[in-house]
Amino acid sequence: METHQYHSYLAAKGLTSLVQEAIGKNLYEGILVGETGTQVELLQFADDTLFTCKPSIQNVCTIKAILRCFELTSDLRMNFHKSQVGAGGVRD
Repeated sequence: METHQYHSYLAAKGLTSLVQEAIGKNLYEGILVGETGTQVELLQFADDTLFTCKPSIQNVCTIKAILRCFELTSDLRMNFHKSQVGAGGVRD
């Protein structure tokens, strides 16, 4: 595995660990999908990450804290100009 690929792999694993820790401390709650109600909280692709969560201020604050911790520990930076926040399937 090349150095860049290995660094990306470690960064992705680190982000996953931060999310799992937040879930374990009841600070973040993913969504349930499918007929079996599988919980999904994070989807990672080559250069993209999608956080999925129930709509709450706590979840938003937790994502912000996770991303800040990720930046500090990985020496990588989030490009917030390319980032988006949205809601799907949310009723008023």
